[in-house]
Parts: sequence; C-alpha cells; structure tokens
Amino acid sequence: MTPSQKQKICWGKTWEVEMEAARRLRAMALLCRQTAALQPERSWKLLAEAEYWEHLAAAASAH
Repeated sequence: MTPSQKQKICWGKTWEVEMEAARRLRAMALLCRQTAALQPERSWKLLAEAEYWEHLAAAASAH
C-alpha cells in the first residue's frame, strides 16, 4: 500500500468519526427540543441547550 493510499484510508476514517460525532450531537439537540415540548416550564433552558448542541455539531462537521 502506498503512502497516498494510507492517507486516503486515514482521512476516510477521520471523516466517518467526525460525522458520527455530529450525528450524536444533533441527536442531543433533538432530545432537548422534544423535552422542551413536554416541559413548557423548562423550555427556555432546554431550547438554549439544544442550540448549544447544534453549535457543537456544526463545529464537528466543519473540519
């Protein structure tokens, strides 16, 4: 295997790991939004937390 091929494999794994991390972070944001719908008294805090998770997901997938 050439160094170029090894680099492509490494990059592919890195990309997969980053996309999985972004998917999990977006799932956390969704969970916060769903909980906010069920708990209106805490919705402001949960929606802010959802925004935080989305921000982390965007940062994870931007690399």
